[in-house]
Amino acid sequence: MFLLRINMNPIDRFLSKFAKQNSGNECWQWTASRTQQGYGMFSFQGKSIPAHRFAYEHYKGEIPDKHIVHQVCQNNCCVNPEHLIVCTKSESRLKYNSTRIHPDAKKLIQNIKERGPEELIDDFGFSKEV
Repeated sequence: MFLLRINMNPIDRFLSKFAKQNSGNECWQWTASRTQQGYGMFSFQGKSIPAHRFAYEHYKGEIPDKHIVHQVCQNNCCVNPEHLIVCTKSESRLKYNSTRIHPDAKKLIQNIKERGPEELIDDFGFSKEV
């Protein structure tokens, strides 16, 4: 028995590698290969490229020289073209550093949402008395 490899065109392959929500302007989560930082990677013309760059070029057009694609949603695995803008590296750093939430803070916020602030009081050594 052998496996038949079907060569899909790049657009069809790309479209098969993310989860798209049916409603609203949600992130399109890349579900295939990712870097350690969570950026999606896509194989195109024999090279591995960031998936959000491929998405930008496919949906919006060419990326100008000395510009990068920035995910305004700050979700590294998002490929939703509505969440992608082009900017310089320094513009991206300014935006990134001024609005980025540390991953540990994100976990804490999620924990508070799930467990409620009352259950977390003991975790931080606070007294329940005011």
